[in-house]
Amino acid sequence: MRMTLTPDPKLYKFAEKLRTKKDMADLGLMAIKNIRNRTQLKGVDYKGRAFKKYSPKYSEKTGKKFVNLTGTKAGKRMLNLIKVKATKNEALIYFSDAMKEIIANNHNNGVRVPKREFFGIGKDDEKIVNKEYRKLLDKKIRAWENAK
Repeated sequence: MRMTLTPDPKLYKFAEKLRTKKDMADLGLMAIKNIRNRTQLKGVDYKGRAFKKYSPKYSEKTGKKFVNLTGTKAGKRMLNLIKVKATKNEALIYFSDAMKEIIANNHNNGVRVPKREFFGIGKDDEKIVNKEYRKLLDKKIRAWENAK
């Protein structure tokens, strides 16, 4: 999954030149934190929908009644394998383990399991990241103006 942030047209053009690879990495890490919190704490997908319930057969077999993609050691490990690679212009969010990426893809697309789209950037995530992005650029503009 690739997340590309676009500049706010209200900001000065030169502000984009002030952005660094570290800035994009920090914004990518913020998006990962949102994915983890939404999945672990709220049990909802990136569109804000509650995860589909377990089937009665699966619930009976495992003793689990509520969906928690991180309720197992494997689930927690999977979320901890979400990483970010950044350039000055974008942040790439991905799984560092190929097998976990396949499992996540299966959940996101409903392949052999109910569809549970946890790995994505929703509108709420975009708002949070873009707000932080604007703050970051505003701070850099002020620092540049004070350095004149």
